Formats: sequence, C-alpha cells, structure tokens
Amino acid sequence: MFKNLLKSLYYDFKSVFVIQKVRYKVTGSCKKCGKCCKDIRMKNADNERDFKLTQFFFPMYRRFEIKGKDENGDLILSCKLLKEDGSCSVYEKRPKLCKRFPNKILYFQGVLQEGCGFKIEPEKKFEDYL
Repeated sequence: MFKNLLKSLYYDFKSVFVIQKVRYKVTGSCKKCGKCCKDIRMKNADNERDFKLTQFFFPMYRRFEIKGKDENGDLILSCKLLKEDGSCSVYEKRPKLCKRFPNKILYFQGVLQEGCGFKIEPEKKFEDYL
C-alpha cells in the first residue's frame, strides 16, 4: 500500500500538467450515518503488509483496521473510533483525512457508499466539451 500511495502521489503530481482534465464538484451534505467510516474502500491497496507499513509511517492510519477485501481484491477498512450510533468518538480531534471527506481528489471516480448524502459530479457535462 505504501508503494501504491507513492505511485498515486506521483500520478496526481503528473496529472497537474495535463492540459484538459475532468474536474469534479462535491454537492450534498452529510447524513451522519457513519457508513463512510465503517466501509472505507482503498483503491490499489491489496495487501496487509503494505497497510501495516503505511500505519507505521503515517500514525493517523492506526485508527483504521482491515475489515476485509472487496470484489477487486482491494482492502476494506473500518474506523476503530466509531460509537454505536455511527458518530465519531473523537470528532473534534479527527484527522484532516476525515474532515475533508469526501475529498474530490480521493474520490475522482465518484464512488461513495449507497445512501450517502454527498454526490460527486463532473463540473462540466460531456456535452459541454463538444
């Protein structure tokens, strides 16, 4: 996962120099259901060893535990700091990763949990490019 994180950062940096790229906007609001914290899909993260290495170098990831793998073999994580009602037990001290959810850079494919109050949409429709 650490290797994949570095690769992802490299491609994000490289994408800045692409002349025409799709930009996304986040609309909607949080329903405070906690689904996003119980079922975190990590793209290109498929091995526990790399995730443990990431937790070592980035302590904020220690709040997450591996719940399983999805149909693509990518890790599914869950936050260990959730209360029974789905709210965060350390809301005021949560990391930027959580405060920025959903981050349009992280969710460029527009994949969110079903029933989420947020939507991620392209700023321009396909027809606008024609």
